[in-house]
Amino acid sequence: MTIDSTLRGIRLKIAESSDPGEKPETVFSLTNTSEESWSLAKIVAIGDGSFGGQLALETNAGDGEPTDDTVERLTIDHTGHVGIGGSLTVGGELKAGAIDDVAAEITTLKDRTFTAADVGALAIGGGTVTGDLAVNGKLDVTGAVNASEIRLNGAPLSLSQWSDVTGGISYSAGRVGIGATTPGSLLHVFTPGASGAHLMLGGHAITLKGVNDPASYSPRLPYIQWRQGDNKRAMYLGWGDTKNKSMSMRLENGYKLNISGGLVEIGQEGWKAFKPFANGWQNYSNTYNLAGYFKDSMGIVHLRGLVKRGTIAKHIFTLPAGYRPQRRELHVACTWSNASGRVDILTNGQVLPVAGSNKWISLDGITFRAAR
Repeated sequence: MTIDSTLRGIRLKIAESSDPGEKPETVFSLTNTSEESWSLAKIVAIGDGSFGGQLALETNAGDGEPTDDTVERLTIDHTGHVGIGGSLTVGGELKAGAIDDVAAEITTLKDRTFTAADVGALAIGGGTVTGDLAVNGKLDVTGAVNASEIRLNGAPLSLSQWSDVTGGISYSAGRVGIGATTPGSLLHVFTPGASGAHLMLGGHAITLKGVNDPASYSPRLPYIQWRQGDNKRAMYLGWGDTKNKSMSMRLENGYKLNISGGLVEIGQEGWKAFKPFANGWQNYSNTYNLAGYFKDSMGIVHLRGLVKRGTIAKHIFTLPAGYRPQRRELHVACTWSNASGRVDILTNGQVLPVAGSNKWISLDGITFRAAR
């Protein structure tokens, strides 16, 4: 059936098709009256063999040949789903209860600003935003953000150092490392290289220590540590060297070290007993000092004790290495009966009573500097 429209030269044709094996169709075609072969648009109603159906809207691009077919632009199926073959421009509100099985992505929202009046929330699931995304307000992201640059208040916010742990910042189990890939404390700063150092802050301790010295020395780790424990605050100096267990502090340019405002306590080793005695010598009794020795923090060796029954001019005891004088030393000693005797300290460590009585002779008060 053909219906001619008014003066615009458009003709409406209604046709039905029901070919075997094909779904029945009813086609409403708008053509120009001068050449009916040129279809301007079509409305196609397609049955699905039951009581359902689909409606399709087709248009002609207008830049082809008169014999070109129209192209499907809009479809509405029997479930109410709408398909759009091109772009969608919305002048007013766009509302949707749910969107399922989206086969294509929305790729462009060009120069579009969304406000609270336009949309309550913008959700992008499983898609990609290409280009710049400007957010004037709060942005909540429940997944991952993969961006070449993130700006905070207009300035670039660089996050690259958090993954560049070789020379940057790393985070692990509540610990932060700067230059340290595996932080050893709450804050661990490390400067690499043979002359580098560690600064570690954690708990009640602050530790500063160096790295290994050149290969000609055994590995050693000098450190300064401030820590608190057992209601005490202390500074520890250490040197993890198995070859040289001493440390020295040097004040340069003539500076002095002044300590005031409290007591100064310097740790000392305890007294060591004379073992074994030599040449028949023994302690006089428990009433007096037992023979012994120790070296204080200044390197001074101290002797004590009252001994008897040995042989004069035969050594009482031999001091170990590290407790011996640089040269032979002569000391006045009290001896029986309240007389003055003489005790020498030899470079081989022997404590030698040169003059006195073997009834008893005292070593109390004998001191000397140990050889270095």
